[in-house]
Formats: sequence, C-alpha cells, structure tokens
Amino acid sequence: MHYPEFEYSLDWITNSHDWYAISEGKDKELFDSLFSIMNSIRPDKNGFRTIWIALERGPEPSDEECDEAVACDGYESREEYIRFWFEMHSQSMRYYEVDAGENSDGFRSLIVKNRFAFQYDPEDRNFGNTVRRAFEDELQPFLSALIEHVSESMKKVYAGTYNSWLSVNLPPRNRIGRIRRSALWEAFPYSRERYIDDLTDEEIKAFADAVDSGQTDIDNIGRLDEMTAGLFFRACGIGYRAAGAHQYGVRLNADTDKGLYLINADGRDEGLRDIPEDDPEAFESWLRHRPHIGHPWEVCRGGNSTHVDLCPIEDDGGWYLSLAGELRAMEVVRFYLALSKEGFPVYVYRAEAIRKAVLGEDNIGIVPEGVIPAYCGDMFPGENIISFMNISEDAENNEAFMSEAVFDPPDKLELNE
Repeated sequence: MHYPEFEYSLDWITNSHDWYAISEGKDKELFDSLFSIMNSIRPDKNGFRTIWIALERGPEPSDEECDEAVACDGYESREEYIRFWFEMHSQSMRYYEVDAGENSDGFRSLIVKNRFAFQYDPEDRNFGNTVRRAFEDELQPFLSALIEHVSESMKKVYAGTYNSWLSVNLPPRNRIGRIRRSALWEAFPYSRERYIDDLTDEEIKAFADAVDSGQTDIDNIGRLDEMTAGLFFRACGIGYRAAGAHQYGVRLNADTDKGLYLINADGRDEGLRDIPEDDPEAFESWLRHRPHIGHPWEVCRGGNSTHVDLCPIEDDGGWYLSLAGELRAMEVVRFYLALSKEGFPVYVYRAEAIRKAVLGEDNIGIVPEGVIPAYCGDMFPGENIISFMNISEDAENNEAFMSEAVFDPPDKLELNE
C-alpha cells in the first residue's frame, strides 16, 4: 500500500473520538499477527512497543481516478486533479509511528501516527459506546498493509541497521524539537502578530519590567479588604476596555461592566450574575456554596488552553485577583497593566513564562506530526515551555526556520534481552 491510500484509510479509521474494536475472525488473526511481529521489541514503561514504518508515494493517479475526480469532485480536467494530487502528496516517502500496547489482562491497543486506531478487549466491554464494530473485511486491507510495512522495518532491526536508518531519514516534522520564539518570528513574521496581536513595544516593556521587579509576585501585590460581585465585574470591565476588540472576539457593545462580562465570559457563571453586586457577604456565601459545575472565572472565552481566567482569591491577608492565560498574551498583559493602574492587586500565573514569550525569549516546543500541539509539556521534561507547534512542509523548506530549529534524535529501538 502506498501512503496516499494509507493516509486515506487512517483518516476514516480515526475520524472521530471512537475507535474500532477488533472482533474475532480474520481481523483478529491479522491483529494478532501484527503484535506477534512486534513482540521482540522491548516495551516502554507503559507496555507499548514502537516502530517506524516508511511508505512510498507510488504512481500518480490512474486515468480512472482522474475521470472520477473530474466527474464527482468538481475538477475541470485531469491535469488539474493531478496537480492537486501532487500538492497533497509532495513527499516521495512518508513515515508513520506504530505503537502496539498490551496489559496483563490481554487488553490491546494500536496507535498509528499518534492516533488511537484499534483496540482488542478479551472481555468485549463497551466503554461508553466509544468503540465501533467493523463490517466484514473492512479493516483487513489496512491491517495487512501495517503487517507488510512493519515487517520491512523489522528486517532492518534484525540486520542492525534500523536505528541508523531512522536517524538519517526521519524528517523533522516527525521529531521532537525546539525553536526560539524570536527565530520563529523572524522566519514567519505573521506568527508574531498572531501571538501578541496589537500589543505595543511600550506595553510589552511595561509588563516585562513589572515581572522583573517582582510586582506580579503574590507576596508583593497587596490585598483588598473585601470582594463583591460588582467589584469583580468592575475589574472585568477595566480589562475588556483595555484589551479592546481583537481576533478572539472581545466585544465592547454593553453599557455596564456586568454587561461586558455577560457577553464576553464563558456564560456558565453558576448564578454569579444574580447575586447583589454590592454585598460582600452575598458574594462569600455564593462562593462557598456554588456548585462548581461552570466556569465563572473564564472571563475571555476560548478553548481549553486559549481562554483567560480572572479569579478572586482570599487568603490570610485579604483578597486579590489571579490572572491566567499564557496563550492569550495580549489580554493578559493589558488586563494586568490596566488593573494594576486602577489599584487592583493582581497575581499573574506563569508571569515569567509570559514575559519571555512576549519578548520572544522562550522556546517553542516542536511536536511530531499527528500530535495535537497543546498540553505537550510531558514531552519536554524540566523545560518551561508554554507553546507548541507542528511543522509543515513550508517550515521544512524555510532556511531561516531550519537553521535555528534543533531536533532530538529518534528514540533507539531495543530488542528484548
């Protein structure tokens, strides 16, 4: 199987949060055969055996495929489809990581290109309807291709050439690496604009100076004697107006601080909007008894890692605001500067990491193709990295980028003793 067909098959096999359960029969025979071929590889601490396979691009589309593309997919000519096909499959060879895991209960899972593809459960349990059943013969071409290409790689293993072959040939897009953020900005200037938005050099310097002088440290920010819903909404309003409308969609079309909170925050405020705004006892009572099923402190809504939190916290000294949102640097910087100017005590979570990021002084973690570039800190132990990225063919062909990026060598494959 060549990689265009392999990629297509992998996409439909892993196109949802579900995965295929391997059932008895021919699928199970092929699955067992694949695990048997990889059984001599030494497993990692989690019970996974890993090997890389390489697939060629193969011949260009046939006349039949071109005719179907013209008839069904809107291409004007065979030539147009072939150009598109080569754009989508520009590499002569692509590499895929195959991870086969098994526990003591006989439960097996197979991950391809960092995507969970198959599982086999001896007890045939259905974990919340997360597994799918294949039609007869549906999975066999893909499993057969895996067996073929894993067998080819295992030949290199037994010949003693696998590790050197992989070290020389594995492309940067399939490796773990790092690049200085300023070097990324130099290679791709738009990436700086995407991260810092329209922060000015003066704002960046003011924030960096505040971090350097300890003004964002929790012990140096002072405290408020009390907290109310109204005071919290006021802090939000100050931050929204300072940030202004921008790419993530902060809106300013409300007349009150509370109104700005309601149109910009997550929305699941657990009744915060309903308590008296000037009553500290009402706020503290709500805080003690709220159900903890919402996100009242997500003041700029976003994804799991792309939102901004502003959270009132009480300690022995009084109340302060905790500000977090390392991937929303513009809002964090402007919220902090504006709130500090108005006398609010503001602690900035991971302030030093954000300082380095807005100055371009930190490293961005490069993660392999197929890994979602978020929450990847475990891949960089001991390093304070807050941003991650995959690299594309554009990056691999960018001399400025590649001259600055540093990539780890592939993990060495070892056989059982």
